Amino acid sequence: MRQNINELAELLETGKIEPTKRQLTAQERANKKWEEKTGVQAKTYKLDAETVKRFAAACEISGKSQSEVLSAFMTAYSFIFQPKPNRAGEDDE
Repeated sequence: MRQNINELAELLETGKIEPTKRQLTAQERANKKWEEKTGVQAKTYKLDAETVKRFAAACEISGKSQSEVLSAFMTAYSFIFQPKPNRAGEDDE
């Protein structure tokens, strides 16, 4: 048995065989298609637990989803700090 596993590992490492891929469910395929169409991406961030709790509570009180609030903040923040285009005749500093 161990020899079979070692042989399989060697075949995978050398690229002689490809690992099998799990088939997506109909729901997963629909989600993937919608995400590609709308340009939506999933992101994960590690934050302090207390910050997460307070943010979740604030969103609950305001009646807004966490993704809605984060999206609005990210849009505003990126607008404020976006690079300013150079006007004609101005030097780069």
